[in-house]
Amino acid sequence: MASSLDGHQAFVDALRQSVLEGPGETDPALRHRAAARASGGPPIEAPYDAVAHQIGEAADRATHAQLANVLTCRRISCTRARRAPHPTAAADYHSAPIFEDLQSALAFLEIMKQRPGDLSSGHATASLRTGVAAEGLAGALFNIIRRYANALAFVVPSVEEFDRAADILPKRGYA
Repeated sequence: MASSLDGHQAFVDALRQSVLEGPGETDPALRHRAAARASGGPPIEAPYDAVAHQIGEAADRATHAQLANVLTCRRISCTRARRAPHPTAAADYHSAPIFEDLQSALAFLEIMKQRPGDLSSGHATASLRTGVAAEGLAGALFNIIRRYANALAFVVPSVEEFDRAADILPKRGYA
């Protein structure tokens, strides 16, 4: 008899395969090195090393500046050209010479983090119009929810509790 843990492991394996080998902008070899680094592996090339290491240590403490540095560097191909990202990109994205979609994403994140009560669907729409992916905005919102859950010390249910909820929730209309 297969346990419910087998199903969870299959999901984990499929997710890992999709993230590390699936279609994406980042070369799969770099994705593997970053995943290894986040798991305590050897350092990797800049600008990926700092953020991969931080994600491994405490993902909720990865900073917008670290992510902006990686995104900005990717946009100007600094790893291929061995150049550093523009020095003001992480510190002042408002005036940095970066792409409009990146600038819009950083503005959305700034409002979400510093003035969450001011965040509206208009901000999301503005970001989407510049080319920011809807999945990226949803991921940012999920990250904030996860940070709140961590700060409030929510307890993650056991596998048995997840299985019990999986049986009960559809009966209550959560399918």
